[in-house]
Amino acid sequence: MILVFGNSLYLLFKNLWFLGIYFFMNELDSQTILNAAIVATIIFILALAYSILYFSRFVFLINPRTEEFVLQKGVFNSQTISLPFNKIQQVNLRRNLVQRLIGVYSVLIDTAGSKEKEEEIKALSRIKAEKLAELLISYSRLEENI
Repeated sequence: MILVFGNSLYLLFKNLWFLGIYFFMNELDSQTILNAAIVATIIFILALAYSILYFSRFVFLINPRTEEFVLQKGVFNSQTISLPFNKIQQVNLRRNLVQRLIGVYSVLIDTAGSKEKEEEIKALSRIKAEKLAELLISYSRLEENI
């Protein structure tokens, strides 16, 4: 959830940086500063609420019966992604600086025949990430041998 919240704040800052320059360049009265602080607090709370909802609706599962990995995510636009085992080519573990600080891994799933971005699960413990990667690779290899 920390990563989702941090990503939400980063995207807000990335898209609203010009407001900071506006406030820095102009002389503002105390009422304007107070209003800006209230708006910033509301945005912060909304980003936190969005992060909690996103985290609670993010679900993945391995379905051996249908021979696919299923990923459900999204708050406003929910999305269900089904990856057949026979399309999974690689499963990689990755960590950026923030993930190292909080002790989690990203699991990247690369599929055959897709030019789109690979699927990513951004925050799993090392044990869960390694177990998921192992399971996905073993199921995809099992599919190759059939």
